[in-house]
Amino acid sequence: REGVDIRLYRVIYDAIEDNNYEEAIQLIDACEDEQYADMLQWYKAVCYMRDGKYIKAKKLLEEIATSDSDFAEDAKAALKAL
Repeated sequence: REGVDIRLYRVIYDAIEDNNYEEAIQLIDACEDEQYADMLQWYKAVCYMRDGKYIKAKKLLEEIATSDSDFAEDAKAALKAL
């Protein structure tokens, strides 16, 4: 199971790095791994920002910023930049 998770996250990361944001979002949405839910939501927000979908990014960043996520401070900073 762990090997599958690592490969999946690598595919997501590669899709983001290759500017394939739609593909990355589809992969993120397909993940049901609660252990990495915060990280996946953060990367989804990053995809929205990089893809110019600022309304979706803002909504997701607001959720992250008001949560107890490890990415809350990053989300607050990203909101200020939007």
